[in-house]
Amino acid sequence: MGKRCSVLIAIILLGARTVAFAQDPNQIIGPMIDFMNQAMQQAARQNSPEYQDQQLQPGGLTKGQVIIVQQLLAKEGYDVGPPDGEVGPKTRAAVAIAQHKARVPITGLPDQQLLDALLGAQ
Repeated sequence: MGKRCSVLIAIILLGARTVAFAQDPNQIIGPMIDFMNQAMQQAARQNSPEYQDQQLQPGGLTKGQVIIVQQLLAKEGYDVGPPDGEVGPKTRAAVAIAQHKARVPITGLPDQQLLDALLGAQ
């Protein structure tokens, strides 16, 4: 069982104990249901592809931008593995070599300078 389920169960149990002591259970249940709905909506948003693509990866690019860097590097013959937006060891190695060739600071992390250099080479 995941952390989110454990938290929701704890909230439900705590709410059930509170309802037993409340004079009007509707004063507790309504807000608790609203809170649970908001938590589930936020979890759904965070698991959406759009949200995941906007998350910054090491180097400061979004996951979607890292995918573009990986695709551009693969097009130039670098082995970056599957273009998945994750900054793994293959991507880091290819990025470091590409940064050296592009004469930008070598960090091994896909950043805006490298993305600009790769796009400019197109």
